[in-house]
Amino acid sequence: MSRKFNIVVDADIPFIEGVLEPYCSVKYLKGEHIDNTIVNNADALIIRTRTKCDSNLLQNSRVKAIFSATIGCDHIDTDYCNRAGISIYNAAGCNSEGVVQYVITSLLAVAQREGLEALPKSIGIVGAGNVGERLAALSRDLGFNVFRCDPPKKENLIRGGINPSFGDYRLTEKDYYDLDTVVKSCGIISMHVPLNKTTDSMCSGDFFSKMVKGAIFINSSRGEVVDDNALIKSRELLGPVIVDVWRDEPNINRDVLKISNIATPHIAGYSLEGKINATLFTIDNFARHYSIEDLYEFSIPLPPSPEVPFVNNSMIGSIDNAAELLLSSFPIWQEETLLRASPHLFEQIRVNYRYRRELTASTKEILIHLLNN
Repeated sequence: MSRKFNIVVDADIPFIEGVLEPYCSVKYLKGEHIDNTIVNNADALIIRTRTKCDSNLLQNSRVKAIFSATIGCDHIDTDYCNRAGISIYNAAGCNSEGVVQYVITSLLAVAQREGLEALPKSIGIVGAGNVGERLAALSRDLGFNVFRCDPPKKENLIRGGINPSFGDYRLTEKDYYDLDTVVKSCGIISMHVPLNKTTDSMCSGDFFSKMVKGAIFINSSRGEVVDDNALIKSRELLGPVIVDVWRDEPNINRDVLKISNIATPHIAGYSLEGKINATLFTIDNFARHYSIEDLYEFSIPLPPSPEVPFVNNSMIGSIDNAAELLLSSFPIWQEETLLRASPHLFEQIRVNYRYRRELTASTKEILIHLLNN
């Protein structure tokens, strides 16, 4: 770069402070405090979902690049940015394993609390991208029948696109099902779609009425994917409801909170590994956009992951043993209790969340053994 650029950075992005200062003039602010006045003289923004990047924020500024340390871009008006010549980058896939950990842990935690001796045999994964496909792989290893729903991926395969692969298998169009088939066939539905015009409020009254009676519903994608009123009205038809993402965060719907079995403050992807990945992906995007070669190999040391001590308790069933195994490294009920007691502190609880460690290979092996026996 020929001169030091002015950069505005969300102060809640971890591990980034001090990294860009040799190359840019950096201003750190809470995401919700980044406004048009602040960005007026900025050349680039490094943000999270709390900063809505639209014409109200960007008009008359000199911003030409936005780097989001998140997996999605639904908080960015891409049409406006394209017209204004603003480049957009995100950190797709950064927290995939953390979200998979959330889904499996919440399933086992709620099964334990509800006294279930077994989980449903089939899981419907709506949205088979970075998160959904990793969830599909682990679910298959845990003995579930996996039903994927991802119309764009299926259409790509039908048109002769490259077969996606994950692990030791390759997928064909036969591995993807339409939404009706998935919701009518599976005792667990887990949402992993991006938010766009086709997914906004896709979990409607019609969606819930087609679900298997007593099925478990999990949303860890985006709150706007669910029609809150439809979910509330359909509550008696459903089994456990697990909600991590909400409409109008941080001003969450208290009625949805009341009817949820597990309610958490948008922390499904908040693992230490996921947060480090998000910052690394963002710094790499920034470095390559501005050709800062010194940052191409930038790294953040990851401390060794502690092994989870586990002794199989023969006095309890496999569900309880598996739940205890996962809850020892991810005490999900602590966050649930905090949010339920103080929903008005949603953002504070989220920001102060202590990043957990993701599932290790050995923990997954124990989990697979427990649930397949």
